[in-house]
Amino acid sequence: MRDLDGVAEELALQTGKVRAAVGEVPPPASLVSQLHDIPFLPGDKVVDSVTGEEGVILGSGIENVPSEGA
Repeated sequence: MRDLDGVAEELALQTGKVRAAVGEVPPPASLVSQLHDIPFLPGDKVVDSVTGEEGVILGSGIENVPSEGA
């Protein structure tokens, strides 16, 4: 059992180091910009990196705007 106690102590130490390095994590309902520390402002135009669609920052989400080519 002594080995398990040592492993538990090491795991607790590593968990503490990771939490200290990461800091405070925004809650799941946060805007993507908050999760990634991207300074989006309402009205900014963005491009979806997966679909290539253009969007506009509304403040609490993104509205898709048809591109000129569509």
